[in-house]
Amino acid sequence: KLDGSFSLCIELSDCRRGFWHIWQVIEVKEKESYEVKLAYKAVGWSNNHIMLVVRDAARGWFVLNRAESLLPSEGWKITVLRFKVPEGTHKVRISFYQYLPKDYNPREEKWSSSGAIWVDSVSLRRVK
Repeated sequence: KLDGSFSLCIELSDCRRGFWHIWQVIEVKEKESYEVKLAYKAVGWSNNHIMLVVRDAARGWFVLNRAESLLPSEGWKITVLRFKVPEGTHKVRISFYQYLPKDYNPREEKWSSSGAIWVDSVSLRRVK
């Protein structure tokens, strides 16, 4: 049962000036497919949200895949993200990324969003 007592909790306030992403680098085998699976609960978001993103760790601009947004939820939800490792990639960076719309302007008060996301049961496995 997930109750958050052993979960990573990320609390944010006024996202205009702070958090953009939290990440971990993991070694992978090129040309293999992987699946990231995790449980999460997100509360309090109004103007933005968090995405799960997988990038080539050496070439940060090279996105391998991005998950659906981890939108606010009443309880725990499971999200799964599959990606294939291209040739030349030996490490990936799995990130929780703050998504902001294209019309985002940090000077506008309406983007002063806050919230929390709890993350638990994160796994990475090779899939066929």
